[in-house]
Amino acid sequence: MTMLPLFASRLRRLKRTNSGVAVIEFAIILPILILIILGVIEFGIYFLKYQTASRAAAIVAGSIQANPSDATIQTLALNSGMAFANFAVSPNYICATSYTTQAAASAGLCTSGQWKTTMPTGGTAGTPYYVAVVAFIKQSAFTPGFTSLPDIKVPAVFEVGATTGSGILAWVTLGVGTLFNNGSGDVLLTNFPSGPDQFCQSKGYTLAPGGCKGVEPSGEIYQGTIVSNTSLGSWFLACMVGNTTWYTDHNTQILCSK
Repeated sequence: MTMLPLFASRLRRLKRTNSGVAVIEFAIILPILILIILGVIEFGIYFLKYQTASRAAAIVAGSIQANPSDATIQTLALNSGMAFANFAVSPNYICATSYTTQAAASAGLCTSGQWKTTMPTGGTAGTPYYVAVVAFIKQSAFTPGFTSLPDIKVPAVFEVGATTGSGILAWVTLGVGTLFNNGSGDVLLTNFPSGPDQFCQSKGYTLAPGGCKGVEPSGEIYQGTIVSNTSLGSWFLACMVGNTTWYTDHNTQILCSK
């Protein structure tokens, strides 16, 4: 009879010790949970870096297509003027090299420190050539196990078309007109009823495909496509970046050619 109380006491003690099982299970699962959380963070950062590189490559490519002789594009590209990252900080970089054929541009691409956007050696004046742009961001992970993610290298290969006449391209500043908010953003009303074509003609040029660019009062650099309309009596100009954002002011420039 004396054994029963002793057995019951030990059984109750064993039951109480089960409360530590949850702690042990949590201790086993915790490192896995931490690794999953860190993995989500790492892949999120990696995705943002890739988006930055993609955006930079696209904007630089568009700027070069619009005016391949513009010497300021490289400076803006490297120093965060066209993207979120500072590509002037090694080992990150943006490069550009011109080629006579698309195949050569796709195969050759470019490396850090290279920058040539005008007609390549061996090219013929007035004929198209190709430029390869690369935006590179070195991958760096703070979590062991994710250091094997590849470096981010986003290429953009595009044609720089043949130009007409002398092939001179020029960014011409509007400088005139009245700002008007049409509900989507400021647009510039001008006194040229036929629009951007007449403005370029007044400067001795013709309107070139490529668009418009400028600098916001906040310092933001923008480049987009011309949107114009004559429904307000005289034409208004907006510089559309993407699908929604319109910019303009008296310093807005549009691309003209000879």
